[in-house]
Amino acid sequence: MKWEGHFPKDWAELKSRTPFGELPILEVPDVGMIGHEIAILNYVGSKSQEMRGADDKEFAISQQLLFQSEDIYKKMADVCDTIKVKDKVPKERLAAFWEDADATKHCRDFGVHVYLGKLEAFYRSSGLSSSMPGKFTVSGNTVGECKLFVTLHMLKLIKADILKKYAGLAEFYAKFAAHQKTKDIIDKGGKMPGPFVQYFV
Repeated sequence: MKWEGHFPKDWAELKSRTPFGELPILEVPDVGMIGHEIAILNYVGSKSQEMRGADDKEFAISQQLLFQSEDIYKKMADVCDTIKVKDKVPKERLAAFWEDADATKHCRDFGVHVYLGKLEAFYRSSGLSSSMPGKFTVSGNTVGECKLFVTLHMLKLIKADILKKYAGLAEFYAKFAAHQKTKDIIDKGGKMPGPFVQYFV
């Protein structure tokens, strides 16, 4: 899809004009400003069959990846330090996020390895892992797969070996990262004015 990205020059001024006071936003002619990443991704999926999923099964796969990835992101936002905020939570709580793999706990207490373990099993059950390695869907480019790649990339920027126990997810990550458009975004920012900087540290 054709698009052009911008980094806000005056965020304080723009913030009050966004639907929910946060980025990202997507401005679409004859639609207006769309706020919230999930809404943006689903709008994009509604305009592109490749990004929606080829059929209802793939749509369901994509949506589950989208929201599972969002759960990981929210947990990271709760516990991980950022370039602006340090020592968010006690060291023990942060260590539990990175190390705990107990899937019997309440989901609010899941560590990242519970999420990754469940995503690994989901990859194996999607039906494509043997015939089309590195993909959850035929296109491999649904909005859910895009969101998952970004989430895994954020994790790997902090812990490079985070996927060493998850061969399927590592396969997916490597395949997605090898796309030229992915490389362009990571290395140069794609159609953004420049590359993104690492936020979680």
